[in-house]
Amino acid sequence: MKLIIAVVNQEDSKKVHKVFVENRIFSTKLSSSGNFLSSGQVTYMIGAEDKRIDEILDVLRNTCKKRIKIVPSTILSEFHLQNTVPIEVEVGGATIFILEVSQFFKI
Repeated sequence: MKLIIAVVNQEDSKKVHKVFVENRIFSTKLSSSGNFLSSGQVTYMIGAEDKRIDEILDVLRNTCKKRIKIVPSTILSEFHLQNTVPIEVEVGGATIFILEVSQFFKI
């Protein structure tokens, strides 16, 4: 058995949740935020049998798409004035960790 921890952009999370329910992939959903953009994210914790790992990864690949977002960036100039310069940042996709589970209890 494995524990999959998937950190997903909030914009993708509704679609991920819908596909998880349709495919009877049981998960625990936690709200989280990213450090770089402080944007909303959702972390899914999924206990899965080894034979379902590829199925779950396919769901995440198909529902979590990377995209470019333009965000303001604050720069400190030599005169200590703050200027806002828009920059392109890649957002979306998913960060996935797969851990071995030695025991699992549902009480």
